Amino acid sequence: MQNIFKPELVERAEKSGFDVNNRAVYLPAVNEQFAKEPLVPDDPNRPVPNDFKNADLNFWDGSSSLFDYPFILHSAGQFSPLTEVDNAVTRGSNDTRFMLGDSAGFQIGSGTFNIPALKVAEEYLAAVDAWECATNEKEWIVHWLERNSSYAMTIDMPLWAKTTNGEKSPFRDCTIEELTEMTVDNLAMISDLQTGNCKWLNVIQGLDASTTANWIAAVSRYKFGGWALAGGAGCRGGVEQVARTILTMRDQNLFDAGMDLLHMLGVSTPIWAVIFTRIQQHLRKQNPNLCMTFDSSSPFLMAGRYEQ
Repeated sequence: MQNIFKPELVERAEKSGFDVNNRAVYLPAVNEQFAKEPLVPDDPNRPVPNDFKNADLNFWDGSSSLFDYPFILHSAGQFSPLTEVDNAVTRGSNDTRFMLGDSAGFQIGSGTFNIPALKVAEEYLAAVDAWECATNEKEWIVHWLERNSSYAMTIDMPLWAKTTNGEKSPFRDCTIEELTEMTVDNLAMISDLQTGNCKWLNVIQGLDASTTANWIAAVSRYKFGGWALAGGAGCRGGVEQVARTILTMRDQNLFDAGMDLLHMLGVSTPIWAVIFTRIQQHLRKQNPNLCMTFDSSSPFLMAGRYEQ
């Protein structure tokens, strides 16, 4: 089997005790605060363990003396568009790490991404117009992901804006058809702008079996390098919906050779790692090179926000 990960990264992970050839791979969702910390000068007055250096927190590039794990997720949604982002992730290289770039879909759907017209939109037509006119911001997302990512997620307009979780979303009054159409427009833009510097994962959204199937039908003509499952199409829909989504996609040959990565967004419960490994084993009967990944920001939140 030819793994999508570079052999030297696999070897480094194995030395740290991780079997990334045969098991679903966890991607720590490194946040902005943590990504800046390795660049902060050491404070001699700060009580820390002997020989600890802030630079050791950079666990993904192979230089840390504490821990070596070269697989991460980093999101464009943490930053203001049209700005230069300088941290230990963006200073690094995909030669020494595997990075999956998140495209800010959550922040866009929440209305918190720094697009001024979108942040002040009071009704959905204004929000739709603000997003349509945000050409520079959309291109910034694509170019940022192309520069920094091994793989990157496409820009989806999340269907959870239609649920109680999206009560404050500027897109809450859009129809599912409108959200899907905007997503397809985003896919066309990415198809035109991509340079080949990274591969892309087409994001699958859904609220239930029906909306997921309709979404797959609408977006699946854009076959990049794989897929990412989000919202009710993914783990938030539970094991049954995950299985239904993946089997539907399998039966449509959406995991054929070339579609080699399947990512599950926002997973915080460890039992899913076992389930994803079993799914990976199943899908490799169709595509022996397929790898499954999942991410979580919980460790960084527990340590950074709650000091646990």
